[in-house]
Amino acid sequence: MSYVNMYKVYRRNPSIFPIAAGYLVDKGFEFVKQITDKDIEELEGNGLMTEEFVKDLVRTARNIVEASDNSSVEIIQFCAAEGIFDTEYYTGKFKDDEDDDDEDLEW
Repeated sequence: MSYVNMYKVYRRNPSIFPIAAGYLVDKGFEFVKQITDKDIEELEGNGLMTEEFVKDLVRTARNIVEASDNSSVEIIQFCAAEGIFDTEYYTGKFKDDEDDDDEDLEW
């Protein structure tokens, strides 16, 4: 990975970068790599996101793929190094799946 290239993508729009990284992980590298400028121009907004935001999101995800050498591990490492989002995950288990009380969660 070129850390410099990933940083350039991040600096273009730092607020959308973590959302785009999540979109990329959800859709997959191969899907995002195949998105063209024409595809992006045809995108529409929805009740939650404006058309401009959706286009920026997909464009940023595509730029992340180009900068990351197709490795989700590299994206997570970059995000952790830059403090973009917390990369510590919940690894505990529920004590009792039958109870709905929050007190029964083991963190």
